[in-house]
Amino acid sequence: MRQILIFTLALFAVTASAQEYSYTITPEQGGTFTLDIVTELSDSRQSIDRTSGLDTFALQRTQYTRIQALRERQARLEVEIQQAQRQITALFSSLNGVGLNQYAAYQRTNLDSFYVADWWRYSDSEGAIYDVIGQYRENNTTVLRLQSDNTAVAVIVPKSPNWIRLNFQAGYDISGETYVEMFSTNGRDFRGQTCGGVNVRLRKVQ
Repeated sequence: MRQILIFTLALFAVTASAQEYSYTITPEQGGTFTLDIVTELSDSRQSIDRTSGLDTFALQRTQYTRIQALRERQARLEVEIQQAQRQITALFSSLNGVGLNQYAAYQRTNLDSFYVADWWRYSDSEGAIYDVIGQYRENNTTVLRLQSDNTAVAVIVPKSPNWIRLNFQAGYDISGETYVEMFSTNGRDFRGQTCGGVNVRLRKVQ
């Protein structure tokens, strides 16, 4: 039976690692639908919550209710984000006023080996998957290089331990976009989205 809708939504929890949810709607005989909610518990484990026999009204109401609840949550988080950004701007302004803003250099020193690893896995919703090494460059930033041939794929520019900017090297941009802001709750599993809507993940394997 043909599946007519697959929608993936990333929820970024405040106190736990991000979980992925996918919603698959499959038409049944008689005009009703089955809704599968798949929760990614880890890289190798998932749970499936299945509801069958939903008519059009019940299906739409169920999904619309979830969307509205998540948008309300997103609105609350956006208020906090904007408040934090105003404070960050004020803090930088105070340092700039006396010529003492060296935050980028401070972060490079503070996190000089934080992202170094033998195995990171990069993936995005356009189908790219790279196994890379996090290699530290002295007095600079961590470079992600392909395990296969040591080609530089991207550079990690840290803004804080759980907030990085990933600058793509030539030939590894995403539809012309040369960077993406990425976020984590544990310093190991970063997720972000380009301006064009491509979902990006960078996960430390070991």
